[in-house]
Amino acid sequence: MAEHELRSAGLVNPPVLCRRPTLVLKKISIANPPQAPTRHCVAKRVEVVSWDRLDARDLDRINAMRRSDPEKRSPFFANEFFAAVYEARGDVWVAVIEDEHDVIGYLPFHRIGRSANPVGRCFNDAHNLIAWPGTQLDWRWLLRACRVDSFDFHALAGNHDHLDGRARFAPRASFAAHLGDDSNAFLQQLEKDHRTIKKQEQKTRKMIRQRGPIRFELDCEDPSILETGIHWKRQQYRRTDILDLFLPTWTRRMIRILHRSESECRVVVSAMWAGDTLMAVHVGMVEDDLLHYWFPSYNVAHRVYSPGTALFKAIVRGASGAGIRTLDMGYGEQPYKRKQTDQITHVVAGCVATHPWVRWQRQAAQNVRSVVKKVPMKRTLKRW
Repeated sequence: MAEHELRSAGLVNPPVLCRRPTLVLKKISIANPPQAPTRHCVAKRVEVVSWDRLDARDLDRINAMRRSDPEKRSPFFANEFFAAVYEARGDVWVAVIEDEHDVIGYLPFHRIGRSANPVGRCFNDAHNLIAWPGTQLDWRWLLRACRVDSFDFHALAGNHDHLDGRARFAPRASFAAHLGDDSNAFLQQLEKDHRTIKKQEQKTRKMIRQRGPIRFELDCEDPSILETGIHWKRQQYRRTDILDLFLPTWTRRMIRILHRSESECRVVVSAMWAGDTLMAVHVGMVEDDLLHYWFPSYNVAHRVYSPGTALFKAIVRGASGAGIRTLDMGYGEQPYKRKQTDQITHVVAGCVATHPWVRWQRQAAQNVRSVVKKVPMKRTLKRW
């Protein structure tokens, strides 16, 4: 694109994704922050408490446990995420796990009937036990202490060694883009590798000619833009016969809480206009130098310009100036994820249970879903 087009598009000197963080959660300064124990950690006791019962020491310990494990970088392990879900729906429980000396792990969860589910349910794209490295525990003992028969997970991230091998039955590809310190260089490589990414510049120039100059905001604080993004995403779910994740009221409340937050972990809304027309919106979650690419949506009346791809490229261009070094797209086999990322890892779906029949029941349900995806007329079955 020409320099004047880049400038009008907001792609030259992009706004910095940075607000001075304020303390939202109750924290205190600790002279000696929690450190990973040098001894072997074996779970001996567990207490289940509501999220709001955790004190500042617990929150600091969770942060320290995350720092000891690179696989816990995702904002879905952040205290702020758990707190927002608790504020939105109230039923966030935490299994506080101890050995003979101190707390060695935490498992936040929802109790749905006799099952435990990850906090945030389908909105949670990465979950696991939060514990010191090498912690050992008996999951059946833990589940009984939590008064549930199973822990059902759909995106277990990181180390799975503490689980019975029979609990893991559906590996899922998870995608990320490592932008490093030069996100423009990453984008240039994408354009070389994928023709559709390169050709987007032609569509963007056409959008400028026919709809007006582009305005891009990496970090839009206008709540009405957030609401538009949610509305467009719900319309997409209906068009494609996908379960509307935003149907429960608490989900929209949670997103709004995280958008209003000024903590280090919060929702970021990115938006692109052509002239006076809003073209595309992305609702993501940022923590430190990682942006989780969560809910992209676009104005279907202007799909000819591929505004969603145009917004993605604008976000990447602005990433380095905002201090973002990693774009995490989570699990799922959407075609755009393979085109827009450079690293594939895996998370797993499964169930750990106190009784074999519970695990067999979950396995049967997973098998049915797998069959439905492969049979003819799957769209009709999917709608049903």
